[in-house]
Amino acid sequence: MRGPAPLISETVNETHQRPHSNTGAFNHFGTPAMTVPCGFSKDGLPIGLQLVGPAFREPVVLSIAYAYQQSTDWHLRTPPVVRG
Repeated sequence: MRGPAPLISETVNETHQRPHSNTGAFNHFGTPAMTVPCGFSKDGLPIGLQLVGPAFREPVVLSIAYAYQQSTDWHLRTPPVVRG
């Protein structure tokens, strides 16, 4: 997604407008892509970092994601629970 995750209430009430996906081009061309946690918005919602590699080079993307997670602790953090 091109923005932070929606609130649960927005999802349940179906009021969340889903933005266009960032993965469409990668899916079309067959290039591997994955997202890893990289922080939180000012509202405490999770944000991800998308990593993309050349076609058929999944091991490269996985290696970069693993190295990133070994050098940060974002994947261990959890956002506060916000009731909305």
